[in-house]
Amino acid sequence: MITSRITGTDSDGFTHTANIVSRGDERYVECEGCDYQRRVSWSAREAAESHLWNAHNASGFHQRLTVGPFVAVGLTLLVMFFLMAKLH
Repeated sequence: MITSRITGTDSDGFTHTANIVSRGDERYVECEGCDYQRRVSWSAREAAESHLWNAHNASGFHQRLTVGPFVAVGLTLLVMFFLMAKLH
């Protein structure tokens, strides 16, 4: 599940995006513009920015959070509250 996206713009005006992806307990940085994929243990944002800077000469980074994790947590809480109400 993509948890956030880091974007940067190169000198030609092209936007490059690296996604921070969670799979179980592991986090990965995956670039949309090339085949770069790297497992990270911490500092995923720094790894994404470093890749965009070194591989694509992009700068001016912006982070966008995706809605997926928030929806999953919200649905889980709703189910938990529903089950708790049924048990009482």
